Amino acid sequence: MKKIILVICIVLLNILMVSTINHANAQMIFNATSDVSISHNGVTHRRIEADIQFRGTRSVNMNAFEPTRQHINLLIGNVTNNPDLMLMMGDNFNAVPTQANIGGSNPSMTWGMGTVPQMINNINFNNPHLRVVGGVNGAAYLINTTGQPTSLTIKDFRVINRGWESAPSLGYRDDGSVVIGTPQFVGAHLNVFNMDEELKYQTPVVNNRLPNAGELAVIFPNFGTSIPAGLTKHIFQASNMKFDNINNRNSSVFFGEGTFIETTTEEIQVELNQFVVVGDGFDVNNILRAGDFVIVQDKIVGEWANVRHALGMWQTILTDGNDDPLLMQGDHRTMRHPRTAIGLTADGTIVMMVVDGRNPGIQDGVNFAEMALLFRRFGVVTAFNLDGGGSSTFVMENPETSLYPVINRPSDSGNPLQPRRTANGLFFVVGTPIPFGTQISWPDERQQLVVPNNIYIGFDGVITFDEVDGASGYMVYVGNRRFFTPINKLALNIPVGNYQITVRAMGSSEFAGSIHSEIINFQMLSNEALSVLNIFRGIGRNW
Repeated sequence: MKKIILVICIVLLNILMVSTINHANAQMIFNATSDVSISHNGVTHRRIEADIQFRGTRSVNMNAFEPTRQHINLLIGNVTNNPDLMLMMGDNFNAVPTQANIGGSNPSMTWGMGTVPQMINNINFNNPHLRVVGGVNGAAYLINTTGQPTSLTIKDFRVINRGWESAPSLGYRDDGSVVIGTPQFVGAHLNVFNMDEELKYQTPVVNNRLPNAGELAVIFPNFGTSIPAGLTKHIFQASNMKFDNINNRNSSVFFGEGTFIETTTEEIQVELNQFVVVGDGFDVNNILRAGDFVIVQDKIVGEWANVRHALGMWQTILTDGNDDPLLMQGDHRTMRHPRTAIGLTADGTIVMMVVDGRNPGIQDGVNFAEMALLFRRFGVVTAFNLDGGGSSTFVMENPETSLYPVINRPSDSGNPLQPRRTANGLFFVVGTPIPFGTQISWPDERQQLVVPNNIYIGFDGVITFDEVDGASGYMVYVGNRRFFTPINKLALNIPVGNYQITVRAMGSSEFAGSIHSEIINFQMLSNEALSVLNIFRGIGRNW
């Protein structure tokens, strides 16, 4: 009798541990040998080692449970409910083409590849008002040539790559909402922004061909021939530029960002770090002002119009809790590999998942049907595959050291210190983003804000100043870097050295931004020098 009861208990236990999916006989027995969760800045890292038995997920042994050993890393956060948390796309792209990039294996010269830790360093350095919590590698890309992503890439509202328009994409908006689907484009546009990154002018353009009557054209360095004399040409110095191929004027990608240099009607050749607006419909004298910059990109409309960051995904894993019909079709889907994927729960919580693989008996990896089982176990109802295999990389900040170790085992090297260089990544980030793209009327008739007064910088690098009524925030300029703060105080995280610093109040719907304050010369001291200084200050107070 005791044996019967024991057998019944074992059977019931196995039933409770089995998750079923829509595909016939697909089941999972999940036995976690280690399950550790750590939370940091509103994001939870869950690290699981498990013995998992799968049945019905491969064409072999469909009716038998197949044992596997899995290492799973999850990064979990809700950007909708947490106002301090956001999603951000990161990369290691070249900003502009240079002579040194010509030829070789990178015919575009404007893309590039980097490791996920490199992307995190880029984000933190270029956005000192933000801090990466953690993230994973992103989209598929041209691994053997340019590093260009194969799918949609939007970074700080800049549409730098449209990619496969049939592939689903995930976008993040500043209100914390997430949109999934395919954007709608309405052609290339030239956009003029002021120094507060407010949109003051927008007009449609054509790319890389001479304009017809009434048209504006933007010519890029891969145009191939000179632009003839007689046409009005406005030359811009590029700070960021993307196109497919230096040797092909009919690229599918055209993106340019830069500042105005000069206007000419002479015959010119477009230089590598420039783009040229050709035509008579763009009155630079009446539109452009000091500090303005332009962006040439494909315009997005509809629900994607206000997306700040977006990343193209690959195959669909789950939709509304149901498996994709193609989940078990093709070798790529049914073979076990390292995987990177992203999913959303019913309440909008984002789950980034990396499963290690290609290390038999230790980290076996999973196929698509097995990813669906895992996602469902973790409460995910909608999920998509990202670039996997040797690209799969999982990184989270160590709050004690402020470093960003690779936590999983990249399969290319088997060494977390040697992750693969990829195109881009998706990251949880804390902080307040700089307002961007607020449309204003032109000419701008708003009253200009006053300059922030009583600017004070302590020896510890904390800058304070008077609050300016009507300002949407403040920009602190330190050398060639800028720091955004929504309040009239900022701790400057800068290396030891001498700096020239100015402050501006940023505009709002009622007021235009202020001019720069007077230059303040400041010396950032080392911690050792600060300690000595504090000793002398203490002696002075006690004297």
